[in-house]
Amino acid sequence: TGSGALAGGRHPAAPPPPEEGEEPEEGQPLQWTPTALIGSDRTSSGALAKQYGGSGGPAPPKRKALIVAPAYPEGGAFPPLDTAPAAAQLQSVLTSKLGFAGDDVTLLSAAEAADPVEPVAALPAVMGEDGETVETEAVEAVEAKPAVIPATKEQVLAAADAMLAGLGRGDVAMLGFVCHGKKLLDLDAGAEEPAEGLCLIDDALTEEEVAELLSKFAAKSVHLFFYCDSCFDPACFKAPPPNFAAITATLAADAPAPEAPPPGEDGEEAAPPPPRHGFFFADKLTTWLSAAIDKAESPDSLSYSELFTGLQEAQEAADARSGIKQVPLLYSTDGADAVLAPLA
Repeated sequence: TGSGALAGGRHPAAPPPPEEGEEPEEGQPLQWTPTALIGSDRTSSGALAKQYGGSGGPAPPKRKALIVAPAYPEGGAFPPLDTAPAAAQLQSVLTSKLGFAGDDVTLLSAAEAADPVEPVAALPAVMGEDGETVETEAVEAVEAKPAVIPATKEQVLAAADAMLAGLGRGDVAMLGFVCHGKKLLDLDAGAEEPAEGLCLIDDALTEEEVAELLSKFAAKSVHLFFYCDSCFDPACFKAPPPNFAAITATLAADAPAPEAPPPGEDGEEAAPPPPRHGFFFADKLTTWLSAAIDKAESPDSLSYSELFTGLQEAQEAADARSGIKQVPLLYSTDGADAVLAPLA
């Protein structure tokens, strides 16, 4: 037949045909030599690795990112904050500098859900109807758009779970948050014990919920980079799991409270002091992160320690503020690990 299997096996002699009324005699089974069977198996592990992994090696790791940048509405649960520029910059860094495909980066930013937009073709200004020419207004073509998912707590956790479901051991994930930190808002509200949290459209993601999220990625041996352009320094970052790194920021312990403006004339009541988050977000952590990656000769081989040092240098060169500003932090089991690369 020409197949490796038959070439390496042998057919025993067939039994003689049965006499009339007799049961046919069973012949001996076909016998295979091991090398022939292995050589003929087109779905063996080596063949599959060569076909799908390239050069006989394993398939490359998957790389997925989820960026959360709430578009806080006026009168919402948290004060307005323009997160869109930093989110766009972070998305650009991932796709243009760190090798992420555009389809592998998901952005959640909307304040409200919206149904998908169906495509509409442009209609001509003149149409024929029953043999007559009818003047109509031209309709502009509308591009198809997916449904808009709001950056609520429920949707953010669901999106993180959905991303993780498609990943496994050796794959790479990034969770990026550009948002208010609850601690800063609690301080502005006069709380005696401000809580750590990441503020979404409707509610804050607590540090306990973040710790639970980290444990899910660690359980699947997925390398996770958790990036926060926010004021967030949870306990779970200080005892990081394997295959984990985080870059975030906090407020200096000795940062002064904002000063209230002087009282108005004619006994007018003085305005309250400006909120801390206005000073904190006057410059963005993502700007310095992007500058550090732009400066690197080989961004795809940067270690977390090198990236963090570059970020600090970019802040020092550009940030003239004193008092209320970001204090960048790096948490990792090994700062020498390469950024967004699969770890052991």
